[in-house]
Amino acid sequence: MNVLGWIISLFAGCLDGQLRIVLKRSQAPLLPFLLIAETVASALLAVPLAISGIPVIKPLFWVCLMIVGPLLAVGLGLVGTAAKISSISVVGVYMCLTPTFMLLVAPILHQARPTSLGVLGILVTTAGIYTLNMESARERWSVPIVRALSDRGGRMMIAVAALYAFTANVFAIGIDNSSGPAYAFGAHCSMFLTLLCWCWWKQGFQFWRELRGRWTDCIKGGMCIGLSDIALPLAYSHLSVMTLVIIGKRTGQTLYGSVVAMLLGGPLPPGHGSRFADERRAVGFRLLGACLCLLGMTIVILWGKR
Repeated sequence: MNVLGWIISLFAGCLDGQLRIVLKRSQAPLLPFLLIAETVASALLAVPLAISGIPVIKPLFWVCLMIVGPLLAVGLGLVGTAAKISSISVVGVYMCLTPTFMLLVAPILHQARPTSLGVLGILVTTAGIYTLNMESARERWSVPIVRALSDRGGRMMIAVAALYAFTANVFAIGIDNSSGPAYAFGAHCSMFLTLLCWCWWKQGFQFWRELRGRWTDCIKGGMCIGLSDIALPLAYSHLSVMTLVIIGKRTGQTLYGSVVAMLLGGPLPPGHGSRFADERRAVGFRLLGACLCLLGMTIVILWGKR
């Protein structure tokens, strides 16, 4: 198994985690931020497409773009809102639920059936979510459940995890009808158009004024998105198994996002602490919960279906 592939997939995940940090730290309005970020990401993704060349495009490619672009734009908006209103070290880990949703839906789509290890993986992931929301070993057993259900950002990220379980299947169809670089570029262009219409509907084109002095964060966010999506095909070329790439990416995103958010809430120099103050609470439980979620996710991905 190629070590370089693991390094690249972990790097892609770290970029995802950094995107959440930038979103939480930025004072730019969310929709204009995402619009500029997607502009930068689309420009970056045009590079691998130019290198690989434009492939044969089949009609189903365009149908997939019309479906996945708006859905991913909504998902990105939910990710940004959740990062701003909730603790990244908690809600960022919820992305580990995506393979669980895919496993639960698989029998309905007649794709596969869960194995006993798949059920175990779901239970471990659930235990991880429960542990993430603990703040004391002495609190009542129901308190973490109530805390998880009452967290608006957490509910958003659960919805995003379910949404990505659907878009992952559409993404695979789109790639089969074009190529990886072509579909990645097309999907982000579709997201850009969706966000442009969204911004215009909400604010007209006055949002440009609200970005004065805040362009740097938008560009950083776009670089995180674009470079992460460029890194994934590179990781796949070395690991040869997409499930391993997803494990590496989610591991990097979860651990990087959680640890950096916790550091910004405590030991790192002042200037960010007020926005990351919630990250200081129950650090031990949050790290243990994150590790359990990653373990459960890995079990589901590798041995969950038959």
